[in-house]
Amino acid sequence: MKKYDTYCSICGFAIPFNQVGANIETDMVMDFDDMTHCSLAIHVCKECWTKIQIVTLGGMKKAIAKSKELKRMDRKQEKEMKK
Repeated sequence: MKKYDTYCSICGFAIPFNQVGANIETDMVMDFDDMTHCSLAIHVCKECWTKIQIVTLGGMKKAIAKSKELKRMDRKQEKEMKK
Protein backbone atom coordinates (compact mmCIF):
# COMPACT_ATOMS: atom_id res chain seq x y z
CA MET A 1 0.00 0.00 0.00
CA LYS A 2 1.32 3.43 -0.97
CA LYS A 3 2.08 5.76 1.92
CA TYR A 4 0.95 9.35 1.48
CA ASP A 5 2.61 12.05 3.52
CA THR A 6 0.91 15.19 2.25
CA TYR A 7 -1.11 16.51 -0.68
CA CYS A 8 -0.53 18.97 -3.49
CA SER A 9 -2.25 22.27 -2.77
CA ILE A 10 -2.65 22.89 -6.51
CA CYS A 11 -4.11 19.64 -7.93
CA GLY A 12 -5.26 18.10 -4.63
CA PHE A 13 -3.69 14.65 -5.07
CA ALA A 14 -2.20 12.86 -2.08
CA ILE A 15 1.57 12.42 -2.50
CA PRO A 16 4.54 10.90 -0.67
CA PHE A 17 7.34 13.32 0.28
CA ASN A 18 9.56 12.07 -2.56
CA GLN A 19 7.01 13.51 -5.04
CA VAL A 20 6.98 17.00 -3.52
CA GLY A 21 8.35 19.47 -6.06
CA ALA A 22 8.22 22.51 -3.80
CA ASN A 23 7.37 23.52 -0.27
CA ILE A 24 6.20 27.10 0.06
CA GLU A 25 6.14 28.73 3.49
CA THR A 26 5.69 32.44 4.02
CA ASP A 27 4.12 34.99 6.35
CA MET A 28 3.72 37.47 3.50
CA VAL A 29 0.33 36.52 2.05
CA MET A 30 -2.34 39.14 1.41
CA ASP A 31 -5.90 37.83 1.33
CA PHE A 32 -7.67 40.37 -0.87
CA ASP A 33 -11.13 38.98 -0.10
CA ASP A 34 -10.76 39.54 3.65
CA MET A 35 -8.15 42.33 3.32
CA THR A 36 -5.93 40.61 5.86
CA HIS A 37 -2.37 39.31 5.97
CA CYS A 38 -1.88 35.65 6.71
CA SER A 39 0.63 32.83 6.63
CA LEU A 40 0.86 30.12 4.00
CA ALA A 41 2.42 26.67 4.10
CA ILE A 42 1.76 24.42 1.11
CA HIS A 43 3.29 21.49 -0.71
CA VAL A 44 3.23 21.34 -4.51
CA CYS A 45 3.74 18.08 -6.42
CA LYS A 46 6.55 17.86 -8.98
CA GLU A 47 4.13 18.00 -11.93
CA CYS A 48 2.35 21.14 -10.71
CA TRP A 49 5.66 22.77 -9.74
CA THR A 50 6.97 22.20 -13.28
CA LYS A 51 3.76 23.73 -14.71
CA ILE A 52 4.12 26.77 -12.42
CA GLN A 53 7.71 27.27 -13.55
CA ILE A 54 6.72 27.05 -17.22
CA VAL A 55 3.67 29.33 -16.88
CA THR A 56 5.66 32.04 -15.10
CA LEU A 57 8.43 32.17 -17.72
CA GLY A 58 8.15 35.39 -19.68
CA GLY A 59 6.32 37.24 -16.91
CA MET A 60 3.59 39.77 -17.58
CA LYS A 61 4.58 40.32 -21.22
CA LYS A 62 3.95 36.67 -22.06
CA ALA A 63 0.76 36.61 -19.96
CA ILE A 64 -0.68 39.55 -21.89
CA ALA A 65 0.22 37.91 -25.21
CA LYS A 66 -1.50 34.68 -24.13
CA SER A 67 -4.63 36.60 -23.09
CA LYS A 68 -4.75 38.41 -26.43
CA GLU A 69 -4.33 35.14 -28.31
CA LEU A 70 -7.18 33.54 -26.36
CA LYS A 71 -9.46 36.49 -27.13
CA ARG A 72 -8.51 36.25 -30.82
CA MET A 73 -9.32 32.53 -30.85
CA ASP A 74 -12.65 33.15 -29.08
CA ARG A 75 -13.65 35.78 -31.66
CA LYS A 76 -12.69 33.43 -34.49
CA GLN A 77 -14.75 30.61 -32.98
CA GLU A 78 -17.76 32.92 -32.50
CA LYS A 79 -17.57 33.97 -36.15
CA GLU A 80 -17.44 30.36 -37.30
CA MET A 81 -20.43 29.44 -35.13
CA LYS A 82 -22.52 32.23 -36.68
CA LYS A 83 -21.99 30.84 -40.19
